Amino acid sequence: MRYVVNWRCLAVVWILLAGGQAMAGPMTTGLELWLDAGQGVAETGGVVTSWTGQTPGGHVFTPPAAGREPVLVADALNGRPVISFDKSGTSDILSNTTFDLADDKTVFLVISPDQLPAGNNERFFGHYGNGQLRYQDGQAAGWFNASAVSTDTTGIATGQFAILTYRFNGNVEIGVNGRAPVEALASTPQFTTTSALSVGGAGDSGGYFSGDIAEVVIYDSALAAQSRSDVEWYLMQKWFGVKARPYQPTVQTAALYHLDETSGVLAADSSVNGIDLTASASPFGGVEGVAGIAAAAGPFSGSSSQLVRTLDASEAAAFDTDNFTIEAWAKNPNADNTYDHDGVLGYRVGSSRFQFGVMGTDQKLHLGINREDTTGYFSIDSGNLDWEDDTWYHIAVTYDSNTAAANDSIVTFYWTSLDQIPTAPVVVATLYNQPDINPLTAGGLLTLGGYELSNPRSFGGYLDEIRYTNAVLTRFGFPVPEPASVLLLGLGTLCLAAGGRRRRKAPAAITAH
Repeated sequence: MRYVVNWRCLAVVWILLAGGQAMAGPMTTGLELWLDAGQGVAETGGVVTSWTGQTPGGHVFTPPAAGREPVLVADALNGRPVISFDKSGTSDILSNTTFDLADDKTVFLVISPDQLPAGNNERFFGHYGNGQLRYQDGQAAGWFNASAVSTDTTGIATGQFAILTYRFNGNVEIGVNGRAPVEALASTPQFTTTSALSVGGAGDSGGYFSGDIAEVVIYDSALAAQSRSDVEWYLMQKWFGVKARPYQPTVQTAALYHLDETSGVLAADSSVNGIDLTASASPFGGVEGVAGIAAAAGPFSGSSSQLVRTLDASEAAAFDTDNFTIEAWAKNPNADNTYDHDGVLGYRVGSSRFQFGVMGTDQKLHLGINREDTTGYFSIDSGNLDWEDDTWYHIAVTYDSNTAAANDSIVTFYWTSLDQIPTAPVVVATLYNQPDINPLTAGGLLTLGGYELSNPRSFGGYLDEIRYTNAVLTRFGFPVPEPASVLLLGLGTLCLAAGGRRRRKAPAAITAH
């Protein structure tokens, strides 16, 4: 048999095995334009004379005249270069006349503004007049024969890099730092394709950008949620060194709280169930989250900061108590809580209960439930744990009802510090023959950051990315690389080719991101 060696594919294998990170480039399917400040930049003494795309056809972006070139800044963001625009007020801009924006595309930018003036005169990408991507009154925005303005300002600040996602899908949707794009313009966007596509502005007619741009990625379709999230995750790892991937809701997600809010008293649920929570005093102060480019909530120092909601019948039914996973990123639980446990997420009404948290001074992980057979309270705990101060830990509990036999359920606790990634999640306890749980009934409080509005049961520290999944998970979106032998085998093959209860069944453990 004769094999044809694909040298480009073998080079990718070498990069993956040598570097340990799958960051050779973004997803290739549908990729139309890829500008990376670390590739394709021609410069003289740091002055950029052209920026060439890394997709077939190149798409070269050049300044309109001498003296109007941006500057290449080395070792600027996570050890990588960026291109800096308009530092000296010379209206630097780079333009290309062979590539046009249109509806049914997805645009990603890694970008930092030097200023966020009032109004809409901070254009950083696109066509003039229709098809401008810009900042407007401190928000990610655009002009498409009508103004599209995001209401999400979390992560947008002067001198701060963020990932901006624009999704054109018969309307304009805008997202920041991996949060799902939300509709900012309900009508079909219009694009002026007779003008050049520009980086550092939107056409050569004023409103030039002052700030830095690291990468631009464009796809030829409005990407579905998983593909969009995959590209954002690639950018997060590459430019921000992020280890903890923000979760995306799936059909098995009962509730998901990113806790990225920086003010107010409402925590949005990103699942389809829309089970938003509210507090009487804001737990949001703009604290840096585990992802490093978004926020976390806390400290939960009292009952007033706990986020709560009274569940109706349909909301209570959204939580499967036969097979589930509760997880969160947590930091600084109250080590001096001698009275009770530090609540992460819980629910209780009458004999209907689940409570996930950290137990008192022993700091062990805790799941409190009511037995199905007796409705009596039952406490399930890991061994004692030693939490380091100011360290993020991923904590999780999985509950597997196992077989139809009574009280043979399996509970597993995970406790993994951010510094331990990339490794598999660390199991700290697996307990067998545990009680079965009652289904939830309506009328009780779902609480985040504590239990039952009891002040001694508040978490005390910080929480991020809390998710309840109606399945038993074994992976939690950690960027754990495959073993080298498996990776080599799989990619090598590709290279050569290129050349009584409501549910009582035993589910297979699944992997989710």
